[in-house]
Amino acid sequence: MGATGSGGISARRADLDSLRVLALLLLIVYHTLLVFDPGANWRVLSDNAHPWAGYLTAALSPWRMPLVFFIAGCAARFMIERISPLGFIKERAAKLLTAFVFTIIALAPLQNYVRLDNLGDPSIGYFDYLFRLAPGANDFHGLPIPDFAHAWFLPYLFVYSALLALIWGAAPTVLRRIQQLVEHAPIWFTVGALMMWFAFLAHEVEPSHLQTSMLLDDTLAHLKFAPVFFLGALIGKSETFRAMLIAARFELWAAASILLLGDLALKWANVQHDGGIGAFYPAIPVARGLFGGAMMFAVAAFGAWALNHPSRQLSYLSDAILPVYLLHQTVLVVAADAITPLGWPLWAELAVLPTLTLLLPLGIYHFAIRPNAWLRRLFGLKADRPTPLEPVPVAGPKTA
Repeated sequence: MGATGSGGISARRADLDSLRVLALLLLIVYHTLLVFDPGANWRVLSDNAHPWAGYLTAALSPWRMPLVFFIAGCAARFMIERISPLGFIKERAAKLLTAFVFTIIALAPLQNYVRLDNLGDPSIGYFDYLFRLAPGANDFHGLPIPDFAHAWFLPYLFVYSALLALIWGAAPTVLRRIQQLVEHAPIWFTVGALMMWFAFLAHEVEPSHLQTSMLLDDTLAHLKFAPVFFLGALIGKSETFRAMLIAARFELWAAASILLLGDLALKWANVQHDGGIGAFYPAIPVARGLFGGAMMFAVAAFGAWALNHPSRQLSYLSDAILPVYLLHQTVLVVAADAITPLGWPLWAELAVLPTLTLLLPLGIYHFAIRPNAWLRRLFGLKADRPTPLEPVPVAGPKTA
């Protein structure tokens, strides 16, 4: 456990860095599974696609992004207490917006280019595509914009961070008082409120406001991700709330497991009856929302209980995970585009695609990005890499 300062505030939280690594790794796993999910309509679909992948993506989808935003909010709280609000906004812009712009310029276009022949588009050179077509790959209310790909959430994190800085600069005492209210409430009040909120969004909002990942026109995403980001900012440094999570860990794990089984059972029944489960159909989004809220806290409880251990390995992974994440989808799409037409059996695709998707970006990070100050900046890292001999002080975890 980290050292604790006044007011139950932790000075060291390696568990949050561990959860950040885990959250982004899960996104990599999720994207890899989409290649085999026939219902996903993703960028590449394997001939070995089968509903088993859909059940795995369904188990990850309700909580994968909320966990990312929650951990980012926790990290923001650590940082904002160390620097001025303006300094915090500048730091977030240098990290999040630089990585976002670099990704949509240098990494995302290749994902669309290698799929042009599959979409029936005429063959053109890559640089012709990059400069002529890539800037307008997507359409936003008639305005051509680039494909944000898997980096779409980075501007969201920046906007939420900037709002947090403004609120913190204007009324830090108010935030601390709200934190105390959350700490003094039963943990199941907080967990239950988030579960019910997610269920409401899934049942009432999502059918008419699908997620767009476009920031300015994304009602569902903001209603879902902003609350968990600011919840993380409220209680991310609280040793009191961490102790509550640890104390309730078995109940949280049990609740998440039961809700997962219920969610998957409803999905299975809907598939088996070709969408005709009648009166039970409205329960599907409700079950998904309840499970997503419970699972986010269940994972946070596991991290608080088991992962608060600083190490050199964690320091390395904490530095590596954002570049690896930003690189992985381009590697995955290019590799899948090349491999899936070859007619390999499922076991071969499952062996090669995840291995390439993880190890090639990790190798690029280790040999090219990690030692190069300019590349580090482009991938959202500080110019100076952590010393390889000592763990990074966990005074505040990094955000995605």
